[in-house]
Amino acid sequence: MPALTTWLRQHAPHARPLESAAIEVSLAALKALPAGSRVVLIGGDGTVNRMLPALLKRGHELGLVPLGSGNDAARSFGVRGWHWQAALAHAPAAPASPVGVGALILRDRCGRSCRVRQRALMRQWPRSQRGPVWLPGRLRYL
Repeated sequence: MPALTTWLRQHAPHARPLESAAIEVSLAALKALPAGSRVVLIGGDGTVNRMLPALLKRGHELGLVPLGSGNDAARSFGVRGWHWQAALAHAPAAPASPVGVGALILRDRCGRSCRVRQRALMRQWPRSQRGPVWLPGRLRYL
């Protein structure tokens, strides 16, 4: 965060960074923005997943700085593998383009199998890890 804040002060002094460990704080900040604002998320697929409903509801534009482990959303946006500084320079001013979105709600069997997989992972690796850290990107999720 210190490197990011320094970069923003130098290159985008008008930006209002928000760092929060609580999703409620971030969602409240999104709701307070004028509809259609450009929002730059710094994170991975989990960050996009949690924030996307609020972004869509208010018609916000999304810029993404990929810092996740899988970065499937970043691949879709064409910024996967970009250094955070290049992505951060691009995100606020890049031309907006529409993307398709959808929701898939899985019940019963998939829900249970996902919980079983999660429980197995938690027994095999310490709680602080969500998979074997020695596996990169998408391999970790397999």
